[in-house]
Amino acid sequence: MASIEIHSNISSKFEKNHKPFILLPRHKRKDIVFRIKKDIEEQENILGGGFSSDLMFDEDVPNFKAQWFQIFFPGLRQDIFWNATIETAHSIFSEKISRTAKGRIDSMLTNEEYENECLTQLEPHEISATGEVLSFRVKKKDHVRYKKFGGLTYHEKLADLKSEIANEISPSIYEMFHHDYSCPYGIGLHIVVDVDGFDYEDIRQIITKFQSIGEPDWKASQSVSVEKLRQKEIC
Repeated sequence: MASIEIHSNISSKFEKNHKPFILLPRHKRKDIVFRIKKDIEEQENILGGGFSSDLMFDEDVPNFKAQWFQIFFPGLRQDIFWNATIETAHSIFSEKISRTAKGRIDSMLTNEEYENECLTQLEPHEISATGEVLSFRVKKKDHVRYKKFGGLTYHEKLADLKSEIANEISPSIYEMFHHDYSCPYGIGLHIVVDVDGFDYEDIRQIITKFQSIGEPDWKASQSVSVEKLRQKEIC
């Protein structure tokens, strides 16, 4: 798998408070930034320093490169930190394809077919001597072949649609640093990069680039080549 949770998300308790972080008193913001810096120190032996995260890369995958990751790092000002999501342009393109394909195929299913294919169904797993259900497990789905899909299963048809849609859509995807001041935990930052993937060192370089130009809200003047994104999708 791409990443796993390594500690409880301290940001979760702030998500219940919809008040933007930037509107908190300056001394409270500085206190939270201090805690972020402590997190960075505590995770340095894992992530290498410069940022903290509630996730880590799977060490069982050699030379792993991420398509998406979330990090926290201090801003240039002492009273702010960035709650950043980094993703590749290809990840965005791939997600658009998946959403479009799923929406198209789901609209062709009856309610019963949709429940069978798309909804998680549970069944009893462990039952006590008195007949009480102690635990459940996910019920295995039947791999139904549909006449309306030319004899293909749901997932086979979905794969076919993705290939078709990859050549149909031409979204404008830009490299960017986009601020979100409504975020309740830090200042939100959406980062889009046009790379095949990134590791911890690449993340530090992205942070360095962002801060070296003054932490701006920035978007590239030209969108990422759709043809290049299509080639990556095929590969």
